[in-house]
Amino acid sequence: MRIRLLYLSCLSMLCIVTAQINSAQADQSNWTEEKVGKLAVKADRAATRKKWSLAIKYGEKMLKGSAVLYEVNDPTYITHLKNLNRYYDKFGRLTEVAGRVKLAYELAKAHLDPSHSVATTCRVLYYKLLITQKKYPKAIPVVYLNMSTLTKSKDDQFRKLHYYRQLYALYGLTEQLEKEEQALLNYIHLHENLIGKLKANDNLKGDKDDVLILKRLIQNYCRRKMPDKIKVLTKKYDLKYTCN
Repeated sequence: MRIRLLYLSCLSMLCIVTAQINSAQADQSNWTEEKVGKLAVKADRAATRKKWSLAIKYGEKMLKGSAVLYEVNDPTYITHLKNLNRYYDKFGRLTEVAGRVKLAYELAKAHLDPSHSVATTCRVLYYKLLITQKKYPKAIPVVYLNMSTLTKSKDDQFRKLHYYRQLYALYGLTEQLEKEEQALLNYIHLHENLIGKLKANDNLKGDKDDVLILKRLIQNYCRRKMPDKIKVLTKKYDLKYTCN
């Protein structure tokens, strides 16, 4: 009797496993590019209406089908992954898919041109994630990768100003004072080429952004005990400043 029950138990388990395998195979065979494409359209329409939970619902199905139809290095898969990550970001839930955000960044970096729009969005999302997680050292290479895509056009030079701001902030947060100084100097040099001399008076008042940059640079020199550089800077901009 026991042997008979054992055989029946094994047979039952075999039937369950077989059913699971058949179900998985059926699920894979049911996916077509047309079906994934329709889900992508539905997700995008929901996103257009800012119905992020619905966009995520369709996006999850879209990504599931994409994983069956495409290799992970396929641009179509990377694009779908990027879109789904963007829906989570818009819904304020980016940290919930941190692993996917990092994967999309790495896949785009390895398989797409850095200037590709998909690669650009993947970097934006990954940078945002790293800042949220306070992983500042890991964010620095992302900024340099962004800068590597810039041209000499005026629009791109203004974008470079933005990236220099990110760099000096990140170097300051990571206590890399020499690199913070260089990023600040690069910002000042580019700013004065594009816009003109920084505007600040002797009481360190004036244009808010300009004052912030000069203060950061002077404080950098104060922390490093570099009075000669402070003297040159304060003389150039007619400033009065005493290190605390």
